Amino acid sequence: MEADWEVEIGPEAPVVDALWGGFVDLKRAPERIGEIEEALRLPALADALLRLNRSKTIWTAKCDLWTLTECDPDEMDATSDETTHAVACYVDLLPEDGWVFSTLESAEQWARIATAGLRSVRCRCCRVDLVIRTALVGDVQGFGITAYVAGCGEGSDQSMNSFSAALKTFVEVACNGKIANSPRARKRAFQQNQSEVQ
Repeated sequence: MEADWEVEIGPEAPVVDALWGGFVDLKRAPERIGEIEEALRLPALADALLRLNRSKTIWTAKCDLWTLTECDPDEMDATSDETTHAVACYVDLLPEDGWVFSTLESAEQWARIATAGLRSVRCRCCRVDLVIRTALVGDVQGFGITAYVAGCGEGSDQSMNSFSAALKTFVEVACNGKIANSPRARKRAFQQNQSEVQ
């Protein structure tokens, strides 16, 4: 699978604001999946969100789903004919223990290992990009990761199949790989952040 990661941090860069107004806590209340419009539109995304939140390492804060008007065949491991239709989504991810990645290095390690795992899987016509961003969970600040997942094909059915395969592969790597930073370190960082807030 085509996969890459990058850091996007700065005054103009988007921020992962986990407790935004429309936040649905699927970690604690998976039965609320029906409140997420994107999950209702695509069962494969609903399944991915539920599986990510059932994992013991990460949780999701926000997602979106859209069709792509164009994509580069080289970036999707596809032919030109296979890029006429494409579907994409993003999912904001945060580590379970500590709520945020406490350091940029821990977020980078997560992204590096996840990207390596994704690249080791044979899966054409799809791509995952991981973008490390500043993240806020209430008053706790650290880092989070926005995962962009895309799939393409010669028609809408083929692009949806590629997209579903990409989502499934991403979830497998994210949930089953050893890609979370140390729980103890995150817990310490979280407790330190909490004491500073008080």
